[in-house]
Amino acid sequence: MNYLTFILIAVGAFSLLIIIIVAVTYWKESSLETGYFLIEIEEEQIKGEEKDRKRLETIGGPGQLVVHPGQVVVLHHQGKITRAVGVGLVRLGSGEKIKAIIPLGGKAGVQKIENVLTRDRIDLTLSVAHGASSELVSGTKKRLEETKNKVARDENALELLKAIVQRAVATDDLDRIKQHLAHMEAQEMPDKEKIELLKKYKEALEQLDKDKKTIEQLQKIVDGGQMVGDEYDQCYVDIAKLVTAKGPDPWGATKRDVEVNLRDVFMANEFEDLFKIGGEAEDLKAKIDQRRIAEIEKFVLDKVKGSKLGYGIVLGFVDINEVYFPEMIQEKLKKVSEASLDEQAAVFEARAIVIRARARAQAKILEGQSEGEARAAFFRELLRELKREKMLPEEAVAHEVLGLISRMASAKDWESFAKATPMMISGQSAARSEETNGSQR
Repeated sequence: MNYLTFILIAVGAFSLLIIIIVAVTYWKESSLETGYFLIEIEEEQIKGEEKDRKRLETIGGPGQLVVHPGQVVVLHHQGKITRAVGVGLVRLGSGEKIKAIIPLGGKAGVQKIENVLTRDRIDLTLSVAHGASSELVSGTKKRLEETKNKVARDENALELLKAIVQRAVATDDLDRIKQHLAHMEAQEMPDKEKIELLKKYKEALEQLDKDKKTIEQLQKIVDGGQMVGDEYDQCYVDIAKLVTAKGPDPWGATKRDVEVNLRDVFMANEFEDLFKIGGEAEDLKAKIDQRRIAEIEKFVLDKVKGSKLGYGIVLGFVDINEVYFPEMIQEKLKKVSEASLDEQAAVFEARAIVIRARARAQAKILEGQSEGEARAAFFRELLRELKREKMLPEEAVAHEVLGLISRMASAKDWESFAKATPMMISGQSAARSEETNGSQR
């Protein structure tokens, strides 16, 4: 009886174990299918099985994320940002989804901007590269200190301006200043100098107030000290949330601003001025920095950079790497280039003529003639060469001829030259006359 009982108990226990194993297996399969999943975030890409990615997109957590270095993942629940997480394994709460993936190293890209008009209405196409990133911890701290220093300087300058304004309108209150401005601008004969003074003071007060609010905001972020990222790059959690709200793609968030400002700057410049180099620097780097294009790049960088810092986005660089000209301009540049080459060739030919004439004159000296007669012979040879080269422009050799004439040392030189030249000059005139008549025919 005891043996039978033992057998029955053993069978019952074994059956219970089988039931438990089956139940656990079913629960695991069921939960994996409908709830828990594993997703990897690498190089701003969501990687994993298709069903898991679909589950994350439509329903959200519970599940697990593996965040790789170089990015911050911002999570939300029903549209409300819940947290920002960095490198490591992260467990998602129920219904929690990915709001944005922010690259810590930033992003760079190239955009083609068409129909960019210059001041003289030349239609250009630009290839422009720029890079942007979220503001890192070091950048936020630096901006806080720079803004504090700026406010200190502006407050000192404002004290002087305030004294001038008080003498002018007996008040330094911003609201009353605005009332004075409205009243003065409505007058038939407004005091323009006083209006400009009040406007300047009003703008300075408003900018100072704006900077103080920025300091307050940044100080709160820094004092909170919540940072997220990896061991190399980190940003403040509040900055990551701000970037997510304003533009999770730093490059895309700055793309439009770069384009608009480039169009404005090009419209303010003549086409030919775009390729000038300012200053007289001989150093190559200095020449590169003094290009008008480089000045435009810096202007756009500073302007867009300043406007986007409030969104936690930093514009790193702007590079106009190609300028495409209309076909009409290309033809014009080609002709200018060819004309320049022709002019250089004419100058070289002129120098060759002088050298040949000088050689023949030297030969006269060697034949025993006097130096004065040799110089006269030189000019005769020079005029003969000029007569042969009827297509050669006179300005191409003017410099050389004047230099040589200035070296004639005596009246005898001039006398010898004068005797030899009338016939040559008349010959040249006849040749030109024949050429002119031929062209008229």
